Amino acid sequence: MALFLASVGLSPIALTPRFTFRLPALVDGINIAPLALGLFGFRNCFSLP
Repeated sequence: MALFLASVGLSPIALTPRFTFRLPALVDGINIAPLALGLFGFRNCFSLP
């Protein structure tokens, strides 16, 4: 999963979009702060009390 998330955005050599699904927001890649907050929240939603 981490390898897939790291490959979203522009290719550094050919400057072609990878895994952007024609969404302009994904051309720059995925920022680490929203990703970390989302994964933390997702984990807390499914944790057992």
